[in-house]
Amino acid sequence: MRGKLSSKTRLQISVTRLRNNNLRFRSMIRELRVIIKEKDREIASLKEQLIDKEAQRKELQSYLWKPARKNCASPIS
Repeated sequence: MRGKLSSKTRLQISVTRLRNNNLRFRSMIRELRVIIKEKDREIASLKEQLIDKEAQRKELQSYLWKPARKNCASPIS
């Protein structure tokens, strides 16, 4: 008879599927951890670059910015 499986066979099939899923998910987790580490390194590098660029911007701004001069001439009465 087709389609009739014993409960033991059904459980074995279920266990096999679960094991395969488990292996696949563990593999995906490993890959994702590697990707996360790469992204963390990239983020750290970009943060360092941002800090450096901000320092450069502030330095250049200090060269260009000049405080307003007060008018020292006394008014003629």
